[in-house]
Amino acid sequence: MPLDSATKSQLAQFGRTIALLFNRSMMYQPNHPFVEQSIDLFYQGAMDLLERIDPLVFILNREEFFVDEEPLDPRLNVSRLVMLFKKNGIQSMSFESGLEKREIRVFLEVFNTISKYDGAEGFKKAIFARGVTCIKINHVRYKKVTEDDEIIWVRIFYNA
Repeated sequence: MPLDSATKSQLAQFGRTIALLFNRSMMYQPNHPFVEQSIDLFYQGAMDLLERIDPLVFILNREEFFVDEEPLDPRLNVSRLVMLFKKNGIQSMSFESGLEKREIRVFLEVFNTISKYDGAEGFKKAIFARGVTCIKINHVRYKKVTEDDEIIWVRIFYNA
């Protein structure tokens, strides 16, 4: 379903909010006032968008980030975030209805120590173990296949 211009604008703003959240969380401790402010902005933006788009997806595609279908503003500096996603095998993150601020804080605490975990799978297990259920980490799994194997790729779209 095509998005209206107001929703596209809101997604673009939310993209800036995500970039700010990640950049600040990588520079400061999770309890720093700048990070707390970014969590508040992110949470409010997510709540507004989740009323229309559920889940809300932040995806890396060809070294460019998108919020759902809208590309992030190319003027935003997300090079460090691109590197972290690629290094850890993270393809996208989904934010779902029921998201709580506590989950965002826990997510950022674990994200800031992502090198301790075994890529996306370990990261996913770590946030789930700490009670994060409305933020999903999506990643690609590689498997060795032979010429005779048939590969089926399924992409699931959620409609709210």
